Amino acid sequence: MGKSIVEKLEQRGEEVFVTSRSEHKNSKNIQYLMGNARDIKFLEDLLDNKMFDAIVDFMKYSTEEFKDRVDLLLNHTKQYMYLSSSRVYSDSDERISEDNPRLLDVLDDEKYIASDEYAIAKARQEDVLLASGRKNYTIVRPYITYNSNRLQLGIYEKDLWLRRVLNKKEIVFTRDIAEKYTTLTYAGDVANQMLGLIGNEKSYGEIYQLGCNYELKWEQVLEIYKEALSECGYDLKIVWKDSSDVLGRSISLDQLRYDRLYNRKFDSSKVMETTGITEWTKPEYGLKQCIFEFIKNQEKCKYMLRQEAVMDKITGEKPVFPKDISPKRKLKYYIVRLKG
Repeated sequence: MGKSIVEKLEQRGEEVFVTSRSEHKNSKNIQYLMGNARDIKFLEDLLDNKMFDAIVDFMKYSTEEFKDRVDLLLNHTKQYMYLSSSRVYSDSDERISEDNPRLLDVLDDEKYIASDEYAIAKARQEDVLLASGRKNYTIVRPYITYNSNRLQLGIYEKDLWLRRVLNKKEIVFTRDIAEKYTTLTYAGDVANQMLGLIGNEKSYGEIYQLGCNYELKWEQVLEIYKEALSECGYDLKIVWKDSSDVLGRSISLDQLRYDRLYNRKFDSSKVMETTGITEWTKPEYGLKQCIFEFIKNQEKCKYMLRQEAVMDKITGEKPVFPKDISPKRKLKYYIVRLKG
């Protein structure tokens, strides 16, 4: 989403400042500020004696980190856009709107609620903003977004499932996830909605759900990927299991229990009414195009050692290591594969 927003702001002729820990070349409208935005001293120096029209915050904070920074951020911008997540919502049989209960508010799991896991942290940080007494913020809740470099399948990132396909290996997929509805939204569409909120005074002090109005079962998503990859000369082969329990500790159990095993259908009418933007890319088209783009550009996948080891154990396949893997990492792979 960040890349899409920067590109669209540049096209709109805005002056954009982007913080990054790595060096980038500036362009006419974009200035890169090298440093770690998690470092509060860097942030203080960056904001000193400055007032921005908008700050769009893509950082992932602990709740305590956020409390330490929130006043600083709010004091130096006309509009602070906080990226929360639609993972904050509890389970629902109906379409989810901004008023739906959150996990933090209703879930009966004391250990999880006491944690600072992603969905819980995001909800707590929303509450910090709501209790701030300020109105120069906008909270947005994207769900699963995709582009050519981020293509999720159930609980898996593309670095696992797509890498295996490219290496002619099988994927373990489970029926408990496959039968659930999900909402996958093209990152460019989310960026468009966010741009419609930036500088829009109607959005100040408000919360917006950002997800397209098309939902699919994960098994349908699987078929879209399978068809697209087949057109590119690759065969997506599945080993089916009934329960995600077979994946053990290789996956985020909290994300599984309190998101991927829920049906996720969203009502985004509020943001469409505020921005006037009502068009969303249909995932049947968007996902295929992103697969085609990924293959065409020969983009890379990271090596996810733990998940690869567990999946290889289930499928009985030999590992396909990256060329630069160290002997120590190879040993770790075999230990994980042995223990499961």
